[in-house]
Formats: sequence, structure tokens, C-alpha cells
Amino acid sequence: MSQQVNEPVPTPGPTGAVSAYTDAGATTKPNNIPGVIFTAVSRATGTYNSNIMYNPTARGVRLMLTISPTGAATGTYNMSVQVPDNGDETIWKPLGGTIGGGVTGNGTGAVSGSLLTIYPSLTGIADASGTTGSAGGTTINQHLGLKWRVQVVTTLDDLTFRVSGNYLL
Repeated sequence: MSQQVNEPVPTPGPTGAVSAYTDAGATTKPNNIPGVIFTAVSRATGTYNSNIMYNPTARGVRLMLTISPTGAATGTYNMSVQVPDNGDETIWKPLGGTIGGGVTGNGTGAVSGSLLTIYPSLTGIADASGTTGSAGGTTINQHLGLKWRVQVVTTLDDLTFRVSGNYLL
């Protein structure tokens, strides 16, 4: 009998989540670290979409957005998971049933960030306490689905952030 365990989200393809934007000169994901969707680099105000992620077996995912104090860390962010709304993947909608469903917060110059947990039947878990700061987080009570991507929108300033994730089986 094999035991199911959670596992890191695979690196999102050879371009390392830099297709559709310029990521501070990055063109590949250093070391292709399992679980890292966006590496920690300074990014200008803008919208950043990961490559399409394929989920063959997991019911959910937990994403961690970490703002680094060693780079630009004063901007605001919104991180959401999006799913395709049509067969050719040209229209993406936030998974959560609300516009911009996800986590929001502000960089403070210290290590900070948020958790976003998507899993069916979630209610009342610890990371649902808020949406800002290192202890904050949001839960979305849905199945992740077969195809998804991460979108991070930054405003007001440059922001150095990293997004990593683990599939929840």
C-alpha cells in the first residue's frame, strides 16, 4: 500500500514563468527548483502570469507569496489562481468566484507575504485569519482543476517577491 503525500508544484516549463512579460532580465528559472513558480527578483509595477500548470492528480494547492526585504519591498500585491474559461486558454478567470479572488497585501520592507490555499471542503483552518502579513492567508473551498496559472498584480512600486507552492493530494 502506497501512502499519498503532498508534493511540490513542478517548475512551470522551460521559460520559468517569464513568458508574456520581462522579469527583470530573467529568461529561465535558476536551478529549476521544484515548487518555485516565480523566483525572488525585483519586478516593476505590472501583471505577472505564470505559464499554464497541469495538475493530473492533486485536489488542491497551497501557494506562498514571500516578499523579500533585500530588494524593493514597498509595493502592493494581489495573488490569485486562475483557470481557463474556454478551450483555447485565451480567457482566464480567478478561481474563487470573485473578481480578483486571492490574497492582497503590502510590502513593508521586512519579510512578509501571504498563503493562498485551494482545496475542496476547507472551512475554519488557521491560514484563513487574514489577508496581509506573514501570518495572513486566504482559503478557497474549491477543487483546483486540471489546468491553472498564478497571477500576481503589483502596484505603486517595484516589489521583490517569490511564489512557491505545494500540491495538496
